[in-house]
Amino acid sequence: MIPIYKLKLFFVSLFILFGFGILFAQDYPGRDSYLNNAESFLNTPTYDGSGEVVHPSVVCFPDSWNNYKYWMAMTPYPDGNNKYENPSILVSDDGIKWIVPNGLANPVVERLKYGYNADPDILYNPNTDELWIYYIESITRRKYQRYSLKYLKSSDGINWSSPGIIFEYEPVQIVSPSIIYKDSKYVMWSVNSGEEGWQSNRNFIEMRCSTDGINWTPPGKVFLFQKGYIVWHIDVLYNPAFNEYWMLVAAYPVGMNALYTRLFFVKSKDGIFWDALDKPIIDCIYKNKWDSQCIYRSTFIYDELTDNVKIWYSAYDNFDWHIGYIKFEYMLFYQKISDLLSKDFKDKNFVGLQNIPNPLVNETTIVFELKESSNVRIDIYSIIGKKVKSLVNFYYSPGIHTTSWDGKNEQGLNVANGMYLYNFRTEKIKKSRTFIVLR
Repeated sequence: MIPIYKLKLFFVSLFILFGFGILFAQDYPGRDSYLNNAESFLNTPTYDGSGEVVHPSVVCFPDSWNNYKYWMAMTPYPDGNNKYENPSILVSDDGIKWIVPNGLANPVVERLKYGYNADPDILYNPNTDELWIYYIESITRRKYQRYSLKYLKSSDGINWSSPGIIFEYEPVQIVSPSIIYKDSKYVMWSVNSGEEGWQSNRNFIEMRCSTDGINWTPPGKVFLFQKGYIVWHIDVLYNPAFNEYWMLVAAYPVGMNALYTRLFFVKSKDGIFWDALDKPIIDCIYKNKWDSQCIYRSTFIYDELTDNVKIWYSAYDNFDWHIGYIKFEYMLFYQKISDLLSKDFKDKNFVGLQNIPNPLVNETTIVFELKESSNVRIDIYSIIGKKVKSLVNFYYSPGIHTTSWDGKNEQGLNVANGMYLYNFRTEKIKKSRTFIVLR
């Protein structure tokens, strides 16, 4: 989560620049959104008494589990104060009215003297009939920082184990871990924000796998490009009805920071290559509303019987953090967006083209997918049209392919920071994409 002293500095800046910020916001990519926002926020009791929360993560049991249908992990966040940011549990029978379960005393993770506990993700483990919570422990004291990915578990949702450590890391951050259990293995997606954290313009998503939920493989690349935005917080579910992975992505415009996130919906067939929409699923509405300044970490479920997607999203106005709830019929939503999906994914010969990460810091990987064999040329150009590098001139078979560029020109020298584009050509297709070099 965002350190409190930095939030206070940004709060002053936002107050001074508020009028300018509203005007500038009109130029953000995807200003409008696909869905309507929640009219009001939910009542979410917290151990500090504020009722202000962030980072919701929800699991649903159609026939209930230990007397409740919905279980939520979240963290209190009164006025953006991360000292109270400790994973807590709420339960509900309808997903709208939330209470603390009988016998539980929140928080389920002890408060830290120096630091905070953020980004909880709740998971049901069918092998052990337990709830598990993963979260980030951040130890911060003066200039010292240490991060740990931790977990705890419970057989009844009331009594929780002591936290266990999965791994520690510094200075690279793991942000917003999202874990699912599928086909007898655990899969984790998380955001790597590097040393810059919540104001980085170099974030990218990684994926890990595990057979026990504790010991994980090294991270692998995930190819997700949300044009004009930087990924910050995520939540993933696997939808067996469509044989797809779905992800909610809280992302902020390039050059901004995590105080400006909106919420996007993306999906994938393999969890690695993701298709993104052109604008947010939920956006800030810039009126005197509870969610007028930032749409943050969110969570969702899919009800196959009703075709309903249910979303619980965290947001704030004037640093009052709350959770809103909306639901919609997926097939109606899909019909609405199907004609708006990128034409690249509908071409009979060409399926997709993107580069990850964007901006390029050390290296970027260009991903393309062909439906038929073809010779492919990829050339890098400066924004004024000067050729920088001939990257690819090769005959490829159908399928997904990748090639990488390290930001060097034909002479082996690093190019200057700025905007570049790459041209993609086959016998039948000619496409180009812009991207940023930022070292």
